[in-house]
Amino acid sequence: MASVYQKKNCAALTFALVVFGLMIACLTVPWYFWSNTFTQKAANAQTTNVVTTTLNSTSVMYDLIGTRTTTQNSGSIASVESYKVLESTTNPNIFATFKLSQAFVLIALILSFFLVVILAVFLLDPIRNKAIFALGMTLTRAIMLVVGLLVVASVTIAFLGFLGISASFKRDQAGCNEGPCRAFAGSVNSQFDNGSVTSNTAWGPQAGWYIALASTPISLIVVALIAINRFPLPIDSEL
Repeated sequence: MASVYQKKNCAALTFALVVFGLMIACLTVPWYFWSNTFTQKAANAQTTNVVTTTLNSTSVMYDLIGTRTTTQNSGSIASVESYKVLESTTNPNIFATFKLSQAFVLIALILSFFLVVILAVFLLDPIRNKAIFALGMTLTRAIMLVVGLLVVASVTIAFLGFLGISASFKRDQAGCNEGPCRAFAGSVNSQFDNGSVTSNTAWGPQAGWYIALASTPISLIVVALIAINRFPLPIDSEL
């Protein structure tokens, strides 16, 4: 039967694996988006209904490495996609904001992997006991707690630091007074041609930012489990 220590250690290991997986996801999914769609309303000659058609649309998805732009023109079924790597020379402040989040996501990824390895090998009594005898019980626990707290700090900085993206857009794009320059997230509708043509612009965070946000309480659970899980006293015969 598993001991109380092993049960709590398994729980901490599970949550640490979740954080590790979420950090991998953060590196691969978009963090921000901007989209603009023009639609036109026209009365149907055969019915009293108003038909809305899309004239053209453009969307930009920002991940931690670059931007993916998708455009679709009126009368075309196919869309055109292009990908461009973020460059510090073009938009230095936007580049810096994304790289700040990327750096701390990578730090959290490495540290959470370290925790996963330590928690996994500590399920084996002989290895855990050797580590405790070599470093001491207090120091071993302190190292694990510090690493866990660094994971919490890293994911927190990753998502909080990204809140500065609005100010970065404003600094890099002179004369910008709407969209990401105005707020972190939002949408604006504009009408033209006596209201028959509508322009909808939307922007805001995407999955990557929300994943980093969700990782913070999960990483705190890992730290809490490490803190309350007392090491069993090592036995000399197991060394």
